[in-house]
Amino acid sequence: MTPEQLEKIEDAFYNDLSNSQACSLAGITTDEFLTYIGQHTDDGWFARMQLLRHARVAQAEVNLGESIKHHSVEDSKFVLERRNPEKWAKKDKMQHEGQLEWKVSVAPFMLPENRREVIDVEAKPMIEPSCPK
Repeated sequence: MTPEQLEKIEDAFYNDLSNSQACSLAGITTDEFLTYIGQHTDDGWFARMQLLRHARVAQAEVNLGESIKHHSVEDSKFVLERRNPEKWAKKDKMQHEGQLEWKVSVAPFMLPENRREVIDVEAKPMIEPSCPK
């Protein structure tokens, strides 16, 4: 693979794309990618690529920590709400404790007499089912 293709694969892994997406981005086949990995098992290239998948999340955590370190109230609230929601999350969630009633609309259909009628889902059947005796 060319250095440009390797750079595209590294970028793809940093952005947490799948192996096949990384290959598409680099313009290579999955087979070429697997061959390259097989040829570079000793130097740890693929292991480094897997670490790149976690680098973006780690960088976000560092950025958040730095922001809090510089007294960002909004970021501090965000972390507290996410990590300890029982204590710090906003209490604006509503909970319904009554009984819910559902109304069902049924589309009209054609009866044998070619009349259009709406089926009443709560109505009794027009013909009583017969049971064998």
